[in-house]
Amino acid sequence: MDVKLGLRSNLVANFTVNTDFADADVDTQQFNLTPYPIFFPEKRQFFLENAGVFNFPLGGDSGDLLFFSRQIGIDPITGIEVPVNGGAKITGSLGKFELGVMDVDTRQLGPNPSANYAVARVKRSLWGGSYIGVMGIDKRSSNPLDEYNQTTGADTRLVFFNNLAFSAFAAQTRTPGVSSGQTDVGAGLNYQSNWLELFAQRRKVGPNFNPEVGFLERTDCICDYVNSISKGSSSALPTRTMFSRRKSGRAPFALR
Repeated sequence: MDVKLGLRSNLVANFTVNTDFADADVDTQQFNLTPYPIFFPEKRQFFLENAGVFNFPLGGDSGDLLFFSRQIGIDPITGIEVPVNGGAKITGSLGKFELGVMDVDTRQLGPNPSANYAVARVKRSLWGGSYIGVMGIDKRSSNPLDEYNQTTGADTRLVFFNNLAFSAFAAQTRTPGVSSGQTDVGAGLNYQSNWLELFAQRRKVGPNFNPEVGFLERTDCICDYVNSISKGSSSALPTRTMFSRRKSGRAPFALR
């Protein structure tokens, strides 16, 4: 059963109990010959509505996300639905603040222990598409070997002169038995004009960074990325120059 309530003109509450996602589209089968996880988009309506509020990208050159709702209620190996006891979320805006709060509880199914997921995201709008934001994620599990996983992060995007944007983020996880190497930090610059598009980024991912309720392609990586497109005259074809360097890098040790 799903219930939707309008709290204000721009604030919505969603509730779900004993949720059946049978009407959600089936994932397209893909074969993965790499050690890295495949990204499948979210298709369940409860998580899709106002999903952009919870968006926290980890860098501009990858699909890594601090929060990925498909880590809730879906077996990450088989893709089988894990029963959801219930969930609630509030999304929308209050003044210059964009906010999202979510809590979902799942039952045990096979190797998947029962778990509770709490997520909170707040963004403060600034000038011309700029913002500063924070996010917190708390997972509690009945698995005695993995009782909790916590993730916190802060990010910003600052726009100058309408065509120059600076972005930065810092995130950290907490996992039982791990005391170091649990951070992911990065910064990027994006410039666009009539003759040039330029994106440059540097990112450092710790070896034990483990956002269990996020999507992460690799850990233990110092990643430099530069992509430029020179447009030249109106009659000339664009010229692309791209540079990418990754020092180390391995698949995450856990994506539950």
